[in-house]
Amino acid sequence: MSRKTLSSILNGRAGISPETAVRFSLAFGTSAKTCPQCNGNGTVHLRQGFFSIQQTCPQCRGSGKIIPEPCVTCH
Repeated sequence: MSRKTLSSILNGRAGISPETAVRFSLAFGTSAKTCPQCNGNGTVHLRQGFFSIQQTCPQCRGSGKIIPEPCVTCH
């Protein structure tokens, strides 16, 4: 990867593929963490009186994982 391309990515002017994002995370020692809102389940339960509704977690969008400090592409 050229210096110009890397600069564009880091400054948010260019996107990267998910595969490249994984490679960067391995290179820089970052990783996804368990979502604190759903505890890694990917769903949350909303209760109101006698009713309980299960829906996709809005924080992790159902994956059960979050990236604590997302890059411009992942955000």
